[in-house]
Amino acid sequence: MALAAALFAVAGCNSEGPPRLRTQWTSPVCQSGAGCCDESELRCSGDPDAELTCSCFKSWRCDSKLDECTQDAPDSPDGGGGAWTCRVDVELERCEKDGSNVPEGLNGWRCTQEGDKVVCQRPLNTPDGSGGWDCSYDNESTVKRCVRRQQLLPPAVPPLVGGTWSGPCTGGAPDVMIVLDRSGSMAWLSGWQSKWEQAQAAVRSVLATYGKRVRFGLMLFPGAPDEDCVAGTVTVPAADNTSAAITAALGTLPGGGTPIAASLANARTYFASSGSSGRDRYVLLVTDGGETCHGDPVQQVQALASARIKTYVVGFGGDVDSVLLDALAHAGGTARSGALGYYEANDLATLSVAMKNIVGQLCGK
Repeated sequence: MALAAALFAVAGCNSEGPPRLRTQWTSPVCQSGAGCCDESELRCSGDPDAELTCSCFKSWRCDSKLDECTQDAPDSPDGGGGAWTCRVDVELERCEKDGSNVPEGLNGWRCTQEGDKVVCQRPLNTPDGSGGWDCSYDNESTVKRCVRRQQLLPPAVPPLVGGTWSGPCTGGAPDVMIVLDRSGSMAWLSGWQSKWEQAQAAVRSVLATYGKRVRFGLMLFPGAPDEDCVAGTVTVPAADNTSAAITAALGTLPGGGTPIAASLANARTYFASSGSSGRDRYVLLVTDGGETCHGDPVQQVQALASARIKTYVVGFGGDVDSVLLDALAHAGGTARSGALGYYEANDLATLSVAMKNIVGQLCGK
């Protein structure tokens, strides 16, 4: 089955299963000898409040990390397999064979006669419909292989030594309050997973790396699911060995608005009463949007900075308020050099790396 993309308006997004479609979904054209996709085999990405791009994933076989996938030649222009010679030219697939019988073309292929050859082309068909893959056909043109393109990541931070911090921490392991956006837009799909599922996985990855050497805490905002402007409150206080508690607290569903300012104010109140003033203290803010509750996040970050609490900022996805997040990074004393002061992340891999690079360098700040 080809990965034939189509646009659908949807009523919402269910991270536990296939999307709920507002209109009846019609599966892509079936190939001879192959079954059709049903709704459970859809992979969708986009904004559930607007449109999703939904594709049939049936014929792709992927490794356990979903980094390398293969697809057999029944995805050829006529489903005929080995008669075609195929190649990938950057973002365009091209198959050709001798003859004059031009097929109608299945699964997005458009075919024409060029001299004594039938030539078919289509936009590159990848496992998740995105451009983040390097694809090629094998020598016999019977199997297409796509490997997830490795992103350019920041240089790794030197590891910690002997289970203790090697940097100039003033009071032992630092307190890091993860202030994590769980607003409704975090339910939007990005590739095969929602942004919320990717954020959960990224936090777990950071905990696995640094959970025994950093006193992590967790605040989720909004503070009540589906309530637009309820400020986040501390779900897990910063302490030693909080990985299990934080992982359990992440098992909620996203919903509601984005009260960044009020949540940061609660983080400052928490630190003021936590008795941790002898430690280095940080807020690690992760959001996929911007303030939606008429607060002033910059003012709150400045107040945190006045209390000697620095704020790191990670913008997740393409819909962030980049002007606001840049201002927050500068106000928090953690701005990076370059065009943007905050850390950018667009998927699970880059979000995990951004968070790990922040945590890994804290004692050098």
